[in-house]
Formats: sequence, C-alpha cells, structure tokens
Amino acid sequence: MITIAVSFVIRALLVAANTTACPEPQVPQGPWTGTALRRAIQYNDVKAARRLMNAATVNERDSLGNTPLVAALTPSVLLEPAGIVGARQRRAQIESESRARQAIAFSLLTKGASATEASATGIRPLMQLAAWGYSPAIDRRLAQQLLQRGADVNAIDDSGMTALMLAARRGKTDLVNLLVSKGADLSLRNCHGHDAASLAKFGGHARLAEELARPQTVRSR
Repeated sequence: MITIAVSFVIRALLVAANTTACPEPQVPQGPWTGTALRRAIQYNDVKAARRLMNAATVNERDSLGNTPLVAALTPSVLLEPAGIVGARQRRAQIESESRARQAIAFSLLTKGASATEASATGIRPLMQLAAWGYSPAIDRRLAQQLLQRGADVNAIDDSGMTALMLAARRGKTDLVNLLVSKGADLSLRNCHGHDAASLAKFGGHARLAEELARPQTVRSR
C-alpha cells in the first residue's frame, strides 16, 4: 500500500507541470496482507527481518505485488500525516527508520533479493532508491549493488519514469552522475513528456537541469 501511495505522490507532482493524461495504475484490490518478513520491514525491525530472510521469502510479494526490497526502500514515516507528532520526534522517527531500512536493504541483497522485480505499478528497486533514498554515499553503494545484480538502468514504471528521472527530480547529482555513467538514457520521456532535464528544473534544481540538457557535460565527469 505504501509503494502505491508513493507512486501517486510522484504522479501528482508531475501532473502539476503537465496535464497530459497517463495510464491509471492497475493494482490488486482488497485489504493489504503481507508476509512476516514484510511486516518486520514495515515496523523497521532489523533483527526480525534478518531472521526471516531466506531463499523462499526474500522475493515473496505482498498482496499488492510489492517485493520486500521495494518495501524496504519505501519510507513509511514520511507518508504519515504531518502534525501528529512534534517536529523533533518526527525527525527522530525518520532518522531511526532510515537506519533500519538501510540495514534491511543491504541484508536483503546479501540474501539474494531480486534487483529486477517490479512492484504492481512497475516500480523497481533502483527507481525507489532514486525517488527516496538516503545519503549520497549510501545511495551510491546501494545503486552499485543493484546494478551489479542486473538492475536495468533504463527500466520504466507504468508512467514512463526511469531511475534517472526520479533522481533528477530530487536533485541527487551524485546518483545522476552514476546512472549516466552506467548508460542511463537522457532522452527518455515519461507519459507527461518530461525528460530528466525538465524534471530537474521542475524540482528546483536549475544547475542540474542545465547540465542534463547538455549530455556531454554529465558524461565528462
């Protein structure tokens, strides 16, 4: 459910810049149910999650079609309604979750979690890392591991978004440079007609947008 919510958040941001219609996501209906591993991830329980990881569980989907790795790369605290807790407590929750999710994501990859399996709306682990992620150093480590395990740098979700577009929208320059060095296509456009450069501009990252509009600048790094 959380991954689907993230997809709608990103989609809403893009609609604000372009009203072109995109396909509606086709997702399973009914109440959410998840495996024990999926619930451990939801509650940021690193010890329980590691204990439950094995060949049969690391790629087992929940009722919405989300894999444990996509779930681990999807923030929960950020999607909770603001104002429920104070700013300091919320920041502490975000930092605590971030540490737990990083540990779980690395453990899942070590245990054989797929770097290529998509969620119900076509979101893959590399895309989710680009859309949210952690520090530049952690993002780079995770991205490198995902790419080494076969992640397609130019894979698209149901709205035509790539990992490069999502990283550009967030202004994640280090990750953008890594993805471009691994063959990310700067000319691809999503269903609204936006490429990575225009999404960087829309996100308020003017310098990155200018560099992405001149591919030779990015590729020379």
